[in-house]
Amino acid sequence: MIQAGNGSGTVPGDGIEPALTPALAQEIATDIGAIIGFHVLITDAEGVVTGSGDQARVGMPHSSSLDVMTTLSPATTTAHQARAWASGMRPMLPTSVIRP
Repeated sequence: MIQAGNGSGTVPGDGIEPALTPALAQEIATDIGAIIGFHVLITDAEGVVTGSGDQARVGMPHSSSLDVMTTLSPATTTAHQARAWASGMRPMLPTSVIRP
């Protein structure tokens, strides 16, 4: 997962134009997913999916991403945890990418 800005691709108050538009987030998620063979999920700073290998997830909240953005610490969900916690949950390694 790549996280950047406030949904528009900017960091609030930085005065910089959006760097990661939803269209670009979707293109990145699709292209990287095709290369690595796994779904890629990109969210904004509020944890809302802006790009995904599963396009049905775009616009949906992703609480693990929000946790990563809040703590700035990577987190993992194993296949075993995903099966135990929720229907439809997938193993993942959320990581934040924050523009300086």
